[in-house]
Amino acid sequence: MMNYAQSVVTHVIVVFQAICCCITLVNGVILGLF
Repeated sequence: MMNYAQSVVTHVIVVFQAICCCITLVNGVILGLF
């Protein structure tokens, strides 16, 4: 059970980091355009 929970937490962290990265890229593009 602990292994499954750990895997879920790791997956959530990776997805969260990817979303943050996308937001940063989008912000950079918007700032670059305006």
